[in-house]
Amino acid sequence: MLFKKSIFTQTINGLFILLLLLTPLIQFPFTRDAYEFPKGIFISLIGILILFLFNLGCLCGFYKLRKPPVLILLLLGVYVISSFFSSYGHTSLWGYHGRLSGGSVLHLIYTGLFIVSYSFFDEKSITKMIFLSLLVSSFLTSLIGIMQYFGFGADPLERVYSTFGQPNWLAAFLVFGLMCFMHLYLKADSRRKSILYLIALTPVLLCLWLTFSLSGWLGFFAGLLLLCFLGRSRYSFKKLIPVFLVLLLFLTLFPGQFLPKIRDSLMDLDQQFGGFPRVVVQAKNSDLLPTSREISDPGFIRISVWEGAVKLFSHYPSRMIFGHGPGSFAYLFPFFRPDSLNYSSEWNLVFSKPHNYFLELLIEVGLSGLLLYLAILFKGITSGRSWNSAIFTVFGLVVFFSWPAVTMSLYFWILLSGAYLYEEK
Repeated sequence: MLFKKSIFTQTINGLFILLLLLTPLIQFPFTRDAYEFPKGIFISLIGILILFLFNLGCLCGFYKLRKPPVLILLLLGVYVISSFFSSYGHTSLWGYHGRLSGGSVLHLIYTGLFIVSYSFFDEKSITKMIFLSLLVSSFLTSLIGIMQYFGFGADPLERVYSTFGQPNWLAAFLVFGLMCFMHLYLKADSRRKSILYLIALTPVLLCLWLTFSLSGWLGFFAGLLLLCFLGRSRYSFKKLIPVFLVLLLFLTLFPGQFLPKIRDSLMDLDQQFGGFPRVVVQAKNSDLLPTSREISDPGFIRISVWEGAVKLFSHYPSRMIFGHGPGSFAYLFPFFRPDSLNYSSEWNLVFSKPHNYFLELLIEVGLSGLLLYLAILFKGITSGRSWNSAIFTVFGLVVFFSWPAVTMSLYFWILLSGAYLYEEK
């Protein structure tokens, strides 16, 4: 009775929905990292259970394992080789301490979840599962973020981060959800449906605004443009007018940090080639710094870190193909850290990431890993439905200025299986 196909199927279905629906909402305040670490543990536990049940189902003859795409297997092989030859084996296996993400073990679980979803579901089932999970979880995380901004239960926040712990990660996830909301809203065939979708997406849009994330908004507009282009034969573009009126209302009511962030970014571009930006702050309680100094905005800091990352990569020719091992950037970067960072607001921080995922891949898993990942990302953008392509585009833009949080990575790999299945129909 226990080994009936229907029981296996319902359980695996339920676990996938549970994984996608709850991962964005999970936080645990009793660990050093209250957001990424518990999310990663949850993905690992549920992922291992899914893999066990699917393999057991295969042994019982209920399911057939499909041959995974070559690109996926090659990237997994690069991670294994890179970890094996890493000088920081423990970190390469489990990920950098604190969050314990980005290691080979979690990548193996993501790959396993891709293979199971690729073998277990059809493309329509994955679409329904992704839509249900993204719509519900992005709506709920938005409500939590809005409450943070207005100080419900705690002090008000200038930039909300909801259950993600970081505004840019929250913004990236909300844009994932907004691509689904906008798709449903623009193609709705009745006035009633349009109004309902507009009401549902408004709090998500508001929470995205309250993150004041430039990378998030860049991703939103780029994804929306691609979505509209790919769905131009099905969408009613008159419906975009209420959306932009809502955005104008948010800009008026909650100007927050957005305009100053744009001003600082333009100033950074102007000053980038003319010395250090002229932003002065007071140094407090430090004998190591003068009472005032010139600092840079985040754009200047990123460019300085990228400069050091490129020098790091080019310094080790023998490591160019397979890299130094997942999670190794933090150990290597201090030897190539540009002096200009000493004049920034983050002069005393340890950089565990280069704030550009493609540079991170280049250093940690080498040229082979980066090229394979870019090929996989391109596959996602060019395959699948319009909203699916828009989400992959958003993903690529966001990680160019940051790196994928565990929730983003989870959705990336499940969406990717849907893109492959759509292309094979």
